Amino acid sequence: MTQITNTQRKRGSEYVKERMIARPITPTVIRVMEKVQKGSDKMILEGQLSMELLKATTTAGAKRKARKDAPNTVVQKYGEIYGNVARRQMKADDEDASRVVNMRDKRLQAPWKKKYKAIMVKYPKIYNDLINSGRFGSCQPNI
Repeated sequence: MTQITNTQRKRGSEYVKERMIARPITPTVIRVMEKVQKGSDKMILEGQLSMELLKATTTAGAKRKARKDAPNTVVQKYGEIYGNVARRQMKADDEDASRVVNMRDKRLQAPWKKKYKAIMVKYPKIYNDLINSGRFGSCQPNI
């Protein structure tokens, strides 16, 4: 048989080297030498290495596509997860992103928040005082 892969070609050439060192050349060795030469020529003409790389790449791509198209799964960097888990993770990520706080704004808001809290504690009393003083016209006092 003519060698199909690079490994088979190497095996054949090693066999020929061993036979040439150990014993005289026989018709079998001559036939193996011809087959190695023919296999080498064929591999060079067909671009065997590029074909093997292309085959490996397309096989890996087909496997990825099959995993990606599987029902109710989302393929991530480190494997597969269920769709509902992925949606939950995306929602948590969105919530985390919306919680980003600008430190300068937070620092500037702090004194106003203190004043707001102080006013809200006193608000019912102020509201009732205004109603009772008649500033809102015919509104009934809140008792």
